[in-house]
Amino acid sequence: MSAVVLIRDADGAYIEARALLDTCANANFMTADLAKRLRLPTRPCSIPIGAINDLRTTTKHCVDAQFKALHSDFNKRLTFLTVPNITSVTPEEPFPRDSIRLPKNIRLADPQFHLPRQVDILISSGATLSMLSIGQVNLSREGSELYLQKTQLGWVIVGGIDTDKISTVSCHLSQLEKQLVQFWSLEKCSSPVEQADDRLECEKWYVDTTVRLSNGRYMVRLPFRNKDPVLGDSRAQALKRFRGLERRCSRSSGMMEEFSRVFQEYLDLGHMSLVVDENDSEYYLPFLIVVKILSLTTKFRVVFDASAKSSLGVSLNDLLYVGPTIQDKLYVHLVRFRSHRYVLTADIEKMYRQILIHPEDRRYQRIFWYRDGKLQVYELNTVTFGVSSAPYLAIRTIHRLADDESAQYPRAAEILKRDMYVDDLLTGSDSLDEILKARDEIITVLKHGGFNIRQWASNHNHALDNLDEKVLSLAPDGEDAVLKTLGVSWASKRDELAIVVKPVEIPPNVTKRVILSEIAKIFDPVGLVGPVGLHAKWIMQECWKEKVS
Repeated sequence: MSAVVLIRDADGAYIEARALLDTCANANFMTADLAKRLRLPTRPCSIPIGAINDLRTTTKHCVDAQFKALHSDFNKRLTFLTVPNITSVTPEEPFPRDSIRLPKNIRLADPQFHLPRQVDILISSGATLSMLSIGQVNLSREGSELYLQKTQLGWVIVGGIDTDKISTVSCHLSQLEKQLVQFWSLEKCSSPVEQADDRLECEKWYVDTTVRLSNGRYMVRLPFRNKDPVLGDSRAQALKRFRGLERRCSRSSGMMEEFSRVFQEYLDLGHMSLVVDENDSEYYLPFLIVVKILSLTTKFRVVFDASAKSSLGVSLNDLLYVGPTIQDKLYVHLVRFRSHRYVLTADIEKMYRQILIHPEDRRYQRIFWYRDGKLQVYELNTVTFGVSSAPYLAIRTIHRLADDESAQYPRAAEILKRDMYVDDLLTGSDSLDEILKARDEIITVLKHGGFNIRQWASNHNHALDNLDEKVLSLAPDGEDAVLKTLGVSWASKRDELAIVVKPVEIPPNVTKRVILSEIAKIFDPVGLVGPVGLHAKWIMQECWKEKVS
């Protein structure tokens, strides 16, 4: 049962929060983030907290807070124990609201009960039962137990439905306010996320722990903030999400086969290994598969979630340094790319996975997968996409390789440190001879570090002379051939950047969500169509001013 309540802060103002009404909990809980926003005085305490499967943690602070209902004058004051995180988003998946008929003229305590959202407070069984009122509506049907229960906070939804028995369920709802905040944040000048001391510590850690193996490849260690990280239990949550992913994939033809193909490649390349002993302290990574139909090379990509919370309310990413930004911004790369007469683009194949993780740190990258039809635990042996420090470790390793090879290949070393944007290379020269020499040196240097660079493309055919067809771009050839470089369309033969847009399909009802969706489709890091985008954002602003829905 969820409800939206208003909680009184230190200044007497009210902050909206989402509450979970629990008929089993013995105490009230509040997230540390909400307690910080309320700025209420906290008291030190040390109370052990037990959960299912013998999971345990300890809270160190408690806070008294008063809250009131969203639609009435009802209010209540409770003592809350503060914890980093109460639960994952609830519900885990969008609830098919259209599949039930809610009575008219009732006020839901949580109008958006059907959308996955964070829980800010959990109200214990005693307080929950005291807020129940007389009034219940049975919404149950075959394969479900669902009720509307009246409370002093409003009507709440209790129970659930078996979505596996619904032939098709489609839910495209989301929080527009959150989308809008994220959208406008892209327009702001960024500020450093980490303090200078963190950046220095991360760099020092990399220098002290990174080694180059006899075959030329590099082995790095995960940059933990503390030497002895405590993560709690993450196995149960990762297994639960894996089972959910299995169920979803079973409904999509060929998806499990793609999964099998991806992980078989991991095994064949030695990028993951079977775990024999699970007794060590570890972290389990949930994952999902992302389909990129327009990709020329990798149409199915596995994305790992190192931000998933453990039983202690922390994730692997919470305990790692992110690392400093050591590459120029996207805008700088694209502008410099346009300054050359002859240009080359390429990308490093599986860049992250060419860098090994130290064996002692691989236990923090465990996943579930099958072996001979039986579910097993594996460890990922390489830098993993989804881990917060992965971009820094990968980019820093390319810089390390450039430094190590700079004495013999100074030209390539300079280009690798200046013209790489993550795994994409955009470089050029005003001399065709110079660009050919640079190309060959770059291939050699990267090969020495265990990297393969491919997908070569150029605005001049001779810049691709003597390259194996296997490493050339897979994009269609011809005068009008267009390929992507750093997300921007580039007609290589004409050497023109382009903004590709599709005709706007105007639905019967144009809403702010529709307008926002169309604006967000315009990716223009250089500002080529700035006036068009500005006008579209002005329309959005006027809609908000006029309070148009």
